[in-house]
Amino acid sequence: MAELKTDLLRARDGAATVKQACEFIGCSRDTFYTLIDDGRLQTAKVLGRRLVLWSELHRFAGLEIQPSSDFSRLHSVASAALWLSVGRDSVYRLIDEGSLSAIRLRSRYRITEKHLLQLMADAVMQ
Repeated sequence: MAELKTDLLRARDGAATVKQACEFIGCSRDTFYTLIDDGRLQTAKVLGRRLVLWSELHRFAGLEIQPSSDFSRLHSVASAALWLSVGRDSVYRLIDEGSLSAIRLRSRYRITEKHLLQLMADAVMQ
């Protein structure tokens, strides 16, 4: 368990699932949802899955971890899928729906970190 928590602590970018978030802050699912209901944690629903940004978890835990400042960083579809904690097919679906902006480089999609953050922000607002 300590090894898992150390790995989660190192994660600075992307989003965590409910299970990962509960393990990181050391609470039950019920407590996690109470934190959301009380407005102490901001989450988003992406493709029906509740996600929370790692930076939000670090903020909640009182950790002084700065998010990546390079918002122009490009992610592959696989990297974006890990970032959002969804499958690659879901990322392609988000691109096809127009919910996630992507560019094509040499016949492969690339997604900027800015667009991943925007997707999460839009999901929070809904």
